[in-house]
Amino acid sequence: MNKDEHLNGNDPIMLYPIFKSLSKAQITKIIHICKNKLDIASVAYHELGNFLINGWGLDHRDELVGIACLSKAGSMGNIDSMTQLGDIWCNKTKYHKKDLCKAAAWLRLSEIFGITTIGNSWIYKEKYMSSS
Repeated sequence: MNKDEHLNGNDPIMLYPIFKSLSKAQITKIIHICKNKLDIASVAYHELGNFLINGWGLDHRDELVGIACLSKAGSMGNIDSMTQLGDIWCNKTKYHKKDLCKAAAWLRLSEIFGITTIGNSWIYKEKYMSSS
């Protein structure tokens, strides 16, 4: 039995049906909370993730832990983290491989909350809809 069925927020494909099933009122409330930075825990995970990814105040970058922190913030409804993770997974670095399925999933999640980017129609292509 898996105690953490959502993998600590690291699998955006599993989070999509959860966020997609929210009512319009719930989505509006999450947007308001995120815009005004009222959820201190998700904002803290988001900021910690940015510090680790960029190596700010550290002697080295820790991109993998930073991505985990951003994933946690995104799973908590932090829209900025969802968008940033979409951008991160679109590029390869020496710390992680490019994963367009994860990128597309995070960007689809951010679109639920009204964040659309011109040129992101590729995120709905069938080959990016699952992590297989």
